[in-house]
Amino acid sequence: MGAQIIAGVNQCQPSGDLAMAIRPDGTVQRYDKLHLVPILEDRFMPGHDSGGLGGGLAMVICKDMDFPRTIRPLAAKGVRLMGVPAGDFGTHGSAMCSRGCALRPCCASARMRSSSKDERSRRIYGKT
Repeated sequence: MGAQIIAGVNQCQPSGDLAMAIRPDGTVQRYDKLHLVPILEDRFMPGHDSGGLGGGLAMVICKDMDFPRTIRPLAAKGVRLMGVPAGDFGTHGSAMCSRGCALRPCCASARMRSSSKDERSRRIYGKT
């Protein structure tokens, strides 16, 4: 069966805030963030496509979780788990990051932060 890996990426050229799902067979699906943070992400272009991956799985990015029009159609199609890369933990703290209110009560999410520091202040990337 295998596992899918979902990674958040800030692309430089062209600029974009996106997620990539890497499937067990090596194929890759790209998702561009739909709801950009004003001022902070003005250099990015918003995406236009759903983050559905099939098999009850989907991916969205951070702020997208606050928009029912983005999340609920995925849930209506049978999505029950969303992988959600987010880069806002270190900047604002977990209390300030996307609330994910659009998810309730339709499905669960697995939020991944882009980086953190361990007990010795060493930077750790990809910690969940």
